[in-house]
Amino acid sequence: QVNRELAENRLPLIDYDKVLQGAHDMVGRPHIAAEMVRMDVASSINEAFDTYLSRYNLPKEFFTASDAIKIIHQYGGVAVWAHPHKTANSLQEVRYMMQVLAAAGLDGVEALYPNLPDNIRNSIRHWCSQMNLLPSGGSDFHCATPRRELGQFRVPWEYYEALNAKSHEYKTKKPGNED
Repeated sequence: QVNRELAENRLPLIDYDKVLQGAHDMVGRPHIAAEMVRMDVASSINEAFDTYLSRYNLPKEFFTASDAIKIIHQYGGVAVWAHPHKTANSLQEVRYMMQVLAAAGLDGVEALYPNLPDNIRNSIRHWCSQMNLLPSGGSDFHCATPRRELGQFRVPWEYYEALNAKSHEYKTKKPGNED
């Protein structure tokens, strides 16, 4: 759709092979925006989004947390709450929401990612232990920046192993699965 609009405005078309090269196999809209800047179609990534990309956002469907957890489990996935301190208003609310979500079947909470203050990280890990939730972590990597490269942030291997084992439990419980 973006290329169609560019063509209608007699602007150069995006070469998606070049987008892939700059994306290191993880393509997102920021990579398309960066290519638009490289091509001088936009003067900045923000302009690329504001002028071209944002209008092609797909409407989002919203689920209750309980329904989302059930759907994730139905497909063999592990339900993990990401960025808890950014989606709650206080550390006390994080703890309360962990309790509510754990009762709804939540499997884990992201307890380790860049720029997470130690006191929040330690609290979440402690509450995970108390509530029998798995801690998870991630780099929150969306694209390379001058201050962040892929693989720069490390998460303990034990987090992966525990999440993988939980996923295997759900996959073997799926109806019709003989594994």
